[in-house]
Amino acid sequence: MTVKELIVKLQKIKNQDRLVVLQKDPGGNGFYKLMGIDDNAVYDKKYREVQLERLTKDLKDEGFSEEDLGSDDMEKALVLFP
Repeated sequence: MTVKELIVKLQKIKNQDRLVVLQKDPGGNGFYKLMGIDDNAVYDKKYREVQLERLTKDLKDEGFSEEDLGSDDMEKALVLFP
């Protein structure tokens, strides 16, 4: 699902004051409140992992480096996290 598709689905919800909850896994073995989003990510389909899309000054200050960046063939992603 893309951000654009997600926005369309969210706009159809009548009560937009609802809490957003993330399901832990496809089996419904746990649930978490949505606490934030990260749009500085790329998704590795093979390993099902996320890496940084770009390195900012703040990330460098936190100790991240070029080694933490994903490759150009990875899909740009929006990460929702609990």
